[in-house]
Amino acid sequence: NEGEEVKEEEKEKEDDTEEEEPEEPETEQLRCVIAIIRHGDRTPKQKMKLKIQRDGPCQAIFHLFAKMSDPEKPTKEVKLKTAKELTTMLETTRTMLRQLRQCDEEEAGEELKSKLEQMRSVLEKGGKFSGINRKVQIKPTKFEALSPDGQGERSETYGQVIELLIVAKWGGSLTDLGKAQAAELGERFR
Repeated sequence: NEGEEVKEEEKEKEDDTEEEEPEEPETEQLRCVIAIIRHGDRTPKQKMKLKIQRDGPCQAIFHLFAKMSDPEKPTKEVKLKTAKELTTMLETTRTMLRQLRQCDEEEAGEELKSKLEQMRSVLEKGGKFSGINRKVQIKPTKFEALSPDGQGERSETYGQVIELLIVAKWGGSLTDLGKAQAAELGERFR
């Protein structure tokens, strides 16, 4: 009995010494960094608008709009942002320019030619489509009115698109100063 009591006392002493060992200081860990960062210095955004009529010389853009628009929502604009979509728009622009060169000077219109040339140069700039520095919107602005069952009243459904507004937006690229600011910020965060 006494031998067992001695062993139990020794065991209790060992347990006490384990509890009394000095604890390691708690180390703090950084779990996240929250920052509010403004973008670097950029070039100004630019915009060009161009209205095209269905009965005019540029039918290719209407085919592109019909191909890319949602038939359920004929009044909704089409936004072209991906490389594939912008490449299709570039080819359509080139096609329209070829058609305009074959038309009479009066029918084509110098303003239309110059705007299409500008759109072509914007889409060709930089070689490949990358980043967020270019986009094209095609918005239907006028429709043929449809009436139900041949009655003279106007219906809620829309007929064929007869006018499109093309809005090209580009620019907003980082300048050399903006690139330097971004590199400096990256070094500070290390």
